[in-house]
Amino acid sequence: MTNSNKGLVLLYIGNGVGMTAAAVGQTFRSLGRGLRVCFMQFVSESWKHGEFVPSELGEDRAEFHALGKGYMCTSDHRENDREVARCAWDFAREKIASRRFDLVVLDELTELITASLLPEREVLRVLAERPKEVNVIITGRAAPEALINVVDLVTEVRELCSRRNPGVK
Repeated sequence: MTNSNKGLVLLYIGNGVGMTAAAVGQTFRSLGRGLRVCFMQFVSESWKHGEFVPSELGEDRAEFHALGKGYMCTSDHRENDREVARCAWDFAREKIASRRFDLVVLDELTELITASLLPEREVLRVLAERPKEVNVIITGRAAPEALINVVDLVTEVRELCSRRNPGVK
Protein backbone atom coordinates (compact mmCIF):
# COMPACT_ATOMS: atom_id res chain seq x y z
CA MET A 1 0.00 0.00 0.00
CA THR A 2 1.10 3.50 -0.56
CA ASN A 3 0.48 6.90 0.93
CA SER A 4 0.60 8.53 -2.51
CA ASN A 5 -2.37 10.42 -3.93
CA LYS A 6 -3.67 7.39 -5.86
CA GLY A 7 -5.10 4.63 -3.69
CA LEU A 8 -5.40 1.08 -4.98
CA VAL A 9 -8.20 -1.46 -4.67
CA LEU A 10 -6.91 -5.00 -4.16
CA LEU A 11 -9.04 -8.14 -4.23
CA TYR A 12 -7.97 -11.44 -2.63
CA ILE A 13 -10.26 -14.34 -3.58
CA GLY A 14 -10.09 -18.11 -3.83
CA ASN A 15 -10.85 -21.50 -2.35
CA GLY A 16 -7.61 -21.70 -0.41
CA VAL A 17 -6.63 -20.42 2.99
CA GLY A 18 -4.79 -17.13 3.07
CA MET A 19 -6.93 -14.26 1.82
CA THR A 20 -7.38 -12.79 5.29
CA ALA A 21 -3.75 -13.52 6.13
CA ALA A 22 -2.66 -11.56 3.04
CA ALA A 23 -4.84 -8.63 4.15
CA VAL A 24 -3.38 -8.83 7.66
CA GLY A 25 0.10 -8.78 6.15
CA GLN A 26 -0.73 -5.64 4.16
CA THR A 27 -2.17 -4.14 7.34
CA PHE A 28 1.09 -4.63 9.24
CA ARG A 29 3.17 -3.38 6.31
CA SER A 30 1.02 -0.26 6.17
CA LEU A 31 1.25 0.32 9.92
CA GLY A 32 5.01 -0.13 9.69
CA ARG A 33 5.12 2.69 7.13
CA GLY A 34 3.17 5.01 9.42
CA LEU A 35 -0.17 4.67 7.61
CA ARG A 36 -3.58 4.55 9.30
CA VAL A 37 -5.63 1.36 8.88
CA CYS A 38 -9.21 0.29 9.51
CA PHE A 39 -9.70 -3.51 9.31
CA MET A 40 -13.28 -4.81 9.24
CA GLN A 41 -14.48 -8.40 9.12
CA PHE A 42 -17.97 -8.80 7.71
CA VAL A 43 -18.78 -12.39 8.69
CA SER A 44 -16.76 -13.05 11.85
CA GLU A 45 -18.26 -11.90 15.10
CA SER A 46 -15.07 -12.18 17.11
CA TRP A 47 -11.32 -11.84 16.73
CA LYS A 48 -10.75 -14.98 18.79
CA HIS A 49 -9.47 -17.05 15.88
CA GLY A 50 -6.31 -17.65 13.91
CA GLU A 51 -5.10 -14.29 12.61
CA PHE A 52 -4.45 -12.16 15.71
CA VAL A 53 -6.07 -10.39 18.61
CA PRO A 54 -6.02 -6.70 17.64
CA SER A 55 -6.55 -5.37 21.15
CA GLU A 56 -3.04 -6.60 21.94
CA LEU A 57 -1.52 -4.29 19.31
CA GLY A 58 -1.94 -1.08 21.27
CA GLU A 59 -1.77 0.81 17.99
CA ASP A 60 -3.40 4.24 17.85
CA ARG A 61 -3.34 4.33 14.03
CA ALA A 62 -5.39 1.15 13.67
CA GLU A 63 -9.00 0.15 14.21
CA PHE A 64 -10.26 -3.44 14.07
CA HIS A 65 -13.93 -4.32 13.90
CA ALA A 66 -15.69 -7.70 13.76
CA LEU A 67 -19.08 -6.76 12.29
CA GLY A 68 -20.69 -10.12 11.51
CA LYS A 69 -22.54 -12.74 13.49
CA GLY A 70 -20.76 -15.83 12.31
CA TYR A 71 -21.31 -17.50 8.98
CA MET A 72 -24.52 -15.88 7.76
CA CYS A 73 -24.69 -17.01 4.18
CA THR A 74 -26.54 -20.28 4.80
CA SER A 75 -28.87 -19.00 7.49
CA ASP A 76 -32.62 -19.49 7.53
CA HIS A 77 -32.95 -15.93 8.87
CA ARG A 78 -32.31 -14.00 5.64
CA GLU A 79 -33.97 -10.74 6.70
CA ASN A 80 -31.97 -10.59 9.90
CA ASP A 81 -28.80 -11.47 7.96
CA ARG A 82 -29.58 -8.73 5.44
CA GLU A 83 -29.99 -6.22 8.28
CA VAL A 84 -26.67 -7.24 9.88
CA ALA A 85 -24.99 -6.92 6.46
CA ARG A 86 -26.56 -3.51 5.84
CA CYS A 87 -25.45 -2.14 9.24
CA ALA A 88 -21.92 -3.44 8.69
CA TRP A 89 -21.79 -1.95 5.20
CA ASP A 90 -23.07 1.44 6.41
CA PHE A 91 -20.30 1.44 9.02
CA ALA A 92 -17.69 0.54 6.37
CA ARG A 93 -18.92 3.25 3.99
CA GLU A 94 -18.47 5.83 6.74
CA LYS A 95 -14.92 4.64 7.43
CA ILE A 96 -14.00 4.78 3.73
CA ALA A 97 -15.47 8.26 3.24
CA SER A 98 -14.00 9.68 6.46
CA ARG A 99 -10.49 10.13 4.99
CA ARG A 100 -9.16 9.09 8.42
CA PHE A 101 -7.56 5.94 7.00
CA ASP A 102 -4.97 5.28 4.33
CA LEU A 103 -6.05 1.62 4.10
CA VAL A 104 -9.49 0.13 4.67
CA VAL A 105 -9.71 -3.67 4.71
CA LEU A 106 -13.12 -5.19 3.92
CA ASP A 107 -12.46 -8.78 4.95
CA GLU A 108 -15.06 -11.35 3.83
CA LEU A 109 -17.08 -8.67 2.00
CA THR A 110 -17.53 -10.77 -1.13
CA GLU A 111 -19.39 -13.35 0.95
CA LEU A 112 -22.18 -10.82 1.52
CA ILE A 113 -22.35 -9.91 -2.17
CA THR A 114 -22.41 -13.49 -3.46
CA ALA A 115 -25.06 -14.42 -0.86
CA SER A 116 -27.22 -11.49 -2.06
CA LEU A 117 -27.14 -9.89 1.36
CA LEU A 118 -25.60 -6.71 -0.02
CA PRO A 119 -26.21 -5.17 -3.47
CA GLU A 120 -23.19 -5.48 -5.76
CA ARG A 121 -23.97 -2.13 -7.41
CA GLU A 122 -23.78 -0.40 -4.02
CA VAL A 123 -20.27 -1.75 -3.40
CA LEU A 124 -19.17 -0.73 -6.90
CA ARG A 125 -20.57 2.78 -6.38
CA VAL A 126 -18.77 3.26 -3.05
CA LEU A 127 -15.49 2.07 -4.56
CA ALA A 128 -15.87 4.45 -7.50
CA GLU A 129 -16.75 7.40 -5.27
CA ARG A 130 -14.23 6.77 -2.49
CA PRO A 131 -11.57 9.38 -1.79
CA LYS A 132 -8.94 8.52 -4.38
CA GLU A 133 -6.10 8.44 -1.85
CA VAL A 134 -7.77 5.64 0.15
CA ASN A 135 -6.47 2.12 -0.47
CA VAL A 136 -9.01 -0.69 -0.13
CA ILE A 137 -8.51 -4.44 0.25
CA ILE A 138 -11.47 -6.78 -0.26
CA THR A 139 -11.37 -10.49 0.51
CA GLY A 140 -13.63 -13.51 0.14
CA ARG A 141 -14.04 -16.85 -1.57
CA ALA A 142 -15.56 -15.62 -4.84
CA ALA A 143 -16.30 -12.27 -6.42
CA PRO A 144 -18.74 -11.14 -9.08
CA GLU A 145 -17.22 -10.35 -12.48
CA ALA A 146 -18.19 -6.67 -12.20
CA LEU A 147 -16.11 -6.31 -9.02
CA ILE A 148 -13.17 -8.13 -10.58
CA ASN A 149 -13.32 -5.72 -13.51
CA VAL A 150 -13.03 -2.53 -11.42
CA VAL A 151 -10.24 -3.38 -8.97
CA ASP A 152 -6.56 -2.65 -9.58
CA LEU A 153 -5.28 -6.13 -8.73
CA VAL A 154 -6.91 -9.52 -8.22
CA THR A 155 -5.00 -12.24 -6.40
CA GLU A 156 -6.45 -15.74 -6.40
CA VAL A 157 -5.50 -18.03 -3.53
CA ARG A 158 -6.11 -21.67 -4.31
CA GLU A 159 -5.40 -24.91 -2.56
CA LEU A 160 -3.03 -27.14 -4.50
CA CYS A 161 -2.84 -29.90 -1.90
CA SER A 162 -3.33 -30.39 1.79
CA ARG A 163 -2.36 -32.90 4.44
CA ARG A 164 -6.06 -33.62 5.02
CA ASN A 165 -6.72 -34.19 1.34
CA PRO A 166 -3.45 -35.06 -0.46
CA GLY A 167 -5.34 -35.77 -3.68
CA VAL A 168 -6.26 -32.13 -4.23
CA LYS A 169 -4.23 -30.80 -7.13
